[in-house]
Amino acid sequence: MKRTLKTVLGLLLVVCMLLSTACGSKTEAPKDEGTTSTENTTEAPAESTTTTPEGPVVLKVGIHGDTGGYDPATGTSGTPQMVIKPAYRGLFSVAEDGTLKNEICESYTVSGDGLVYTFKLRPDAKWSDGKPVTAAEFVYGWQRNLDPTLAAAYTDLFNCIENFTECFAGEKDISEFGVKALDETTFEVTLAFPQPYFMQKLTFSPFYPIREELPRDSSGWSITDVANVVTNGPFKFDSYSQNEKMVLVRNPEYYAPEELGNVDVIEFYFLADAQTSVAAFKNDELDIAINVPSDIASTHDNANEVLIAPYLVSICYVFTGRNEVLEDVRVRQAINMAIDRAQIAEIAGGTPLWGIVPYGITNPATGVDFREEGGKVVTEDVAKAQELLAEAGYPNGEGFPALVFLSSNSERNSAIALTIQGMLKQNLGIDLELHLLESQAFSADRREGKFDICALGTSADYNDPTTWLSLYDSTTGYIQRVAAYSTPEYDELLHQTDTELDAAKRFEMLHECERILLQDDSQWIPVMTYDMPLLAKEYVKGIITTTAGDVYFHGVTMEK
Repeated sequence: MKRTLKTVLGLLLVVCMLLSTACGSKTEAPKDEGTTSTENTTEAPAESTTTTPEGPVVLKVGIHGDTGGYDPATGTSGTPQMVIKPAYRGLFSVAEDGTLKNEICESYTVSGDGLVYTFKLRPDAKWSDGKPVTAAEFVYGWQRNLDPTLAAAYTDLFNCIENFTECFAGEKDISEFGVKALDETTFEVTLAFPQPYFMQKLTFSPFYPIREELPRDSSGWSITDVANVVTNGPFKFDSYSQNEKMVLVRNPEYYAPEELGNVDVIEFYFLADAQTSVAAFKNDELDIAINVPSDIASTHDNANEVLIAPYLVSICYVFTGRNEVLEDVRVRQAINMAIDRAQIAEIAGGTPLWGIVPYGITNPATGVDFREEGGKVVTEDVAKAQELLAEAGYPNGEGFPALVFLSSNSERNSAIALTIQGMLKQNLGIDLELHLLESQAFSADRREGKFDICALGTSADYNDPTTWLSLYDSTTGYIQRVAAYSTPEYDELLHQTDTELDAAKRFEMLHECERILLQDDSQWIPVMTYDMPLLAKEYVKGIITTTAGDVYFHGVTMEK
């Protein structure tokens, strides 16, 4: 019997859904009723009575393959985020009950029209070299996301801020971007329009402060010199060996030492292969294994070491806009219809998904799950798929060129790729040339658009359907660099949802966005979602997880 997060590891915490009316919500969008002041606090955990072992306490964690890029602005995928979370703090994080927890922000006010946010920073927040965290470093941290040389995937999260479009295009100087330091500890943000979920985004790493003088290369931090990169979180960088491990050590300048466990050093080991990760765990080379097989709950010999973390993730595949054959929407629709998602989910270990947004996002206007409301947006119909492919000029796949299918070579992703390959061959006569690569090579090829169909699994960065839907906006630099497709009707409606403050109407629009993207344009192939299993030794206490798939180690106590 597998353990749930509520019953394992003594202090193990599960962060509930942020918008769900059943579980609590984050700070609501500002109401037009004058200036609002909010200050959130979280009670410190009880002091542990465990005796700390002699010498440094080292926590060894096995994570997925090394994708590189540990800059908060660019390291937005799963592996970098696992490392970035213990090293940095932004204005807010997510508290145990799902509300915003104040971090660098001591308090904030919002103007009556919902356009001006003024954040007062806590005076005891320091970088790991002892220098105070300042409002100017938030200004710089946010501004640099607009730097085209960084090629940040989430630049458009800042599009609600005044003068974003003009500054991003170089038509206005970056100093005119709507962020400013009023003094050392007062950070002001001016929006171009009220955005219902603006506050929710501020827990994500692109919104962290950054020290301007740090060493870096063209992709962000200089990953060969991480020990010289200062941080402001519970831990700081110590050393990095590419494709081997990243080592963090406790930051003596952290402002909330009472929240920490007894761990002095976290050693992250990059293990792309799930079986290798499990073997290392069983051999006591790891205390925690993140990358494990999906069926680990039924195969591991100690049920007390298995954790199942809820995870808001959408496994989807995108069609390139660079292949002339795939420009015909009938071809894309045929491929979407010819896939059996229930069979894939059974093989790969998950829940089938017929839409972009996974289960777990509640419509605040109806109290109903977004996915339940939207139902099956994609239709599975092999006969119709064959008819569409024939209409496009390829009856039974005759004359259809082989397509390059790009994915990482993890156990789950390889299983999905092989299953889709077999289905398309059997149902449509289409051949897929599988490029299943280790993490860094896969990420590099994906960034360069070296594919016809590419895996793009996305977990929640904040609790709103747009955490997925906005990433697929074809006007963004990220989509143009990676997939180069165009979906103008979808883009226009999606942009309109950003300014719609009526929750009921806004969610109706978001459902329509999903329908346009998957039915009219058929630009994406949704496949499945899944919870995240992991292994943890019984002596590891105090792991914190969130529904977005984050795993936090700053409160861990080792009780060997």
